[in-house]
Amino acid sequence: ATHAVFGLHPLAFHVVNVTLHVIVTSLLHVFMREIDKASREGALGASLLFAVHPIHTEAVTGLVGRADVLCAAFFLSCLMAYRRAIRPNTRWHNGWLLVSVLMATGSMLSKEHGITSLALCGLIEVTDKIRRILTRSYVYSLNLRLLVFPSQLSHDWSANSITLVHSIFDVRNWQTLFAFGIVSCVAWTASKEAVHKRQHRILCSWMCTSESQHHTSKQKLVFLITLCSLFGVKTVLRNRAWQNRDSLIRSGLHVLPHNAKLHYNFGNLLKDTGRSIEAMNHYEKAIKYWPEYSSAHNNLGTLLSTKDASLAEWHFRSAVKQASCHSNALFNLGNLLIGLDDGRTEEGVQNLLFASRCDPMSHLPHVQLGLAFHHLNKPRQSIEHFNRALSLKPEDADIMYNLAYTYNIDGQHSKAADMAHKCTDADHQSVKCLELLSTLLPSTLTAKLYLSIQSVDEIHRPQIALMKSSLYGSLSLHSQALFVLRDLLSRASLSDAEAARVHLEIGKHCRDIHLINESIHHFEKAVQLNRDDAESLHYLAVIHHKQGLKTAQMYINVKEETASLV
Repeated sequence: ATHAVFGLHPLAFHVVNVTLHVIVTSLLHVFMREIDKASREGALGASLLFAVHPIHTEAVTGLVGRADVLCAAFFLSCLMAYRRAIRPNTRWHNGWLLVSVLMATGSMLSKEHGITSLALCGLIEVTDKIRRILTRSYVYSLNLRLLVFPSQLSHDWSANSITLVHSIFDVRNWQTLFAFGIVSCVAWTASKEAVHKRQHRILCSWMCTSESQHHTSKQKLVFLITLCSLFGVKTVLRNRAWQNRDSLIRSGLHVLPHNAKLHYNFGNLLKDTGRSIEAMNHYEKAIKYWPEYSSAHNNLGTLLSTKDASLAEWHFRSAVKQASCHSNALFNLGNLLIGLDDGRTEEGVQNLLFASRCDPMSHLPHVQLGLAFHHLNKPRQSIEHFNRALSLKPEDADIMYNLAYTYNIDGQHSKAADMAHKCTDADHQSVKCLELLSTLLPSTLTAKLYLSIQSVDEIHRPQIALMKSSLYGSLSLHSQALFVLRDLLSRASLSDAEAARVHLEIGKHCRDIHLINESIHHFEKAVQLNRDDAESLHYLAVIHHKQGLKTAQMYINVKEETASLV
């Protein structure tokens, strides 16, 4: 092929050989990382040594050496493809096996000793099985140690709590040999589940029955009483760890500080109690011990969303990479991209759509999609998603309000009024629903609707009291309006701005029923509390002007100054 393209020019042949050597070096680096489990630095160092080793000079420089380089490339590719084929839960098992066979064929056709790649594939299979056997055997010995000496107990032994035994030189193998040498029959009787409570019960029942058959002597009776006492004390002490969620997780972390799931659960506890910084530290530890822990990535990203958006995005994407249908991560990523407002709104919308497909029973993605389409000025799509959200959570007043508001924007006023009415039925104290409905219904109907609501405590909701007083006024029921406002003023704890608003409304009602002096008093009180209250200044100027008072001009001047400042 090189001759057909470049002719007999020697530089072309040399460039191709060097390129192939670079490919082989890269494959070796990946091989060591994936199969030999070498560290990043170790794999890089070995690859660099391989790349510059002088023994490769003849193979890379000479034309006939290309067969060796090609053989090495196919050889390593065969091993890596086979390794991926035998991975647990691999999606393309048969495909990777076919690739492995093709690479072995290519290696054999390049150099005859390439056929040995198939033998090495078998060795990989055996090595993996040896590792599994060593790890499982260690688990049995660990169960026995916990049975005889229950000093390190935890409620959760998952998430790599027991690190794998990768080599026959691991010191833990001595513990396994010791355990099998003493009570191998007990180990075979036990269940094959790792550190499972059922396994402890089987072993414990054997030990107890064995003891009960040989307790005739006083020494053994004393031993039995002592052992039961010690175990009883340990059980009582262990029960203390189960007093609450905090003590339980802390006890687990004390025994298994490298358990990713325990760090994740403790992070959740800290997050729920408002200790975000500590929660982030434990989420980071969970990711350190289990880099593929998608939920830890998602929760850490949630806490980082308001502090470091780019890092939060990276964690959300990492969660989605490890679990492609992680609905919470997709939801959070979509919200983040939309909120950044950096031109990736459409990508955020796509993530929310994917989240809604991954979790079809959740209303949250549809709510956020409705809001996103609203901001994109697409009311029809917004209405569609708000309706879907409402179908999943029919009693949610916030969804009803958003839907009614969007109907109103889209010109569907009758539907907007109906939905706003349902919103007030669902939540009588929802001010925004009441305010929206007031813009959609005739004033008389609106007033009667609001005033029929007796469950609203206007003392704790000043805006409700102000609204009801205004509606009493629209029905010419000023005495009732004044009662509501005065009651609010006397009982509620109001800010200066809120109190000024109440005095303004009292002054307006007093003016309407010709209580001029009282209205002046309340308008002046409103101005004292809020010097920028242009509306109160306006009413004072009008009243004084009608009465022919010289102070009218003063209020007009103050009003104009206030307006100019605004």
